[in-house]
Amino acid sequence: MVAGAYACEDQACWHVMDALKQLTQLAIDLELQDGLIHAQYIAGDDNQTYLLDVCRRPPGDFFVDLVSQAKGVDYCKLIIGTSFNCLDSNEASMLSDTCDAQPVVRHCCMPDRNGVFDNLELSDTLSKAMTINNVLIEPNHRIDYFEVQKTNIVLGQFCTFNELHETVKCINNHAIVRMKDDAIT
Repeated sequence: MVAGAYACEDQACWHVMDALKQLTQLAIDLELQDGLIHAQYIAGDDNQTYLLDVCRRPPGDFFVDLVSQAKGVDYCKLIIGTSFNCLDSNEASMLSDTCDAQPVVRHCCMPDRNGVFDNLELSDTLSKAMTINNVLIEPNHRIDYFEVQKTNIVLGQFCTFNELHETVKCINNHAIVRMKDDAIT
């Protein structure tokens, strides 16, 4: 289960290039000629890039918002433009600039138990950084599968990577999902 993801200036350019190389080879092997392709990868501690998920669709779960915010581009337009080969030269040049991401966090807020959702409490740090709060579950909604149910997906933009890192390493202290007292134990 993925509970959060972030894009930052510390992301090694070679991981991005390695993922693109692997995707290109996959597209060649599958004889793909056009259309969307979405991939998720992780950069391992062993300096290897691992593709986790590859689909013929645009990214979901508000990743388009994450990339748009981190890169400062209209990512939806880039997705469609590259799929149908209709980008002008200025738009196409944005695609080659893959290593200038700003420090942005995407966090899936999840409860720690079943019960009735009360609210999402954000720290001052995350509140100030937050640019998008996608509400997925309204207060008073019953949560029966806390292990997989998200209440909110928040995006936040930070001034520095260190500020992002300090927040992300204890993110659940910055985004607390409050449940009502009638939780099932």
